[in-house]
Amino acid sequence: MSKIPGKPVNPDFFAETEDGPVVVGSRCGECGRVYFPRKRVCPDCWKIDQMEEVPLAKRGRLLTYSVAFASSMGIKTPYAFGYVELEDGVRLYSLLTDCEPFEETLHNGCLLEMVIEFMATDESGEDVYAFKFRPVSES
Repeated sequence: MSKIPGKPVNPDFFAETEDGPVVVGSRCGECGRVYFPRKRVCPDCWKIDQMEEVPLAKRGRLLTYSVAFASSMGIKTPYAFGYVELEDGVRLYSLLTDCEPFEETLHNGCLLEMVIEFMATDESGEDVYAFKFRPVSES
């Protein structure tokens, strides 16, 4: 089992499984809707304490993206980021990886898969890891 090799950007976003780290959300036991981050109350049907922790889908479609040329949080530039709609209906705002040249690789609707990768080094010198998405072949 592999572990996140550094500090997660937010420990509440991840869980360790037999297959390694996964990004987790919650699914309502009443209506079945999946949310990220995890919730105690379902915003759709308002049931309380009916939420179970579930791994999020690992694939999704790019809804929209942008490229940053000025960095914040120590992220190496240029970098792409955008909104991804996962196969389970969750929408995530995320960094995109393995996608240069951006204008040739990325387009709205392209298929992406989730990976857990290095994001930046924090002020104490520790490597910070986050979920990101990278393009995958449609075949």
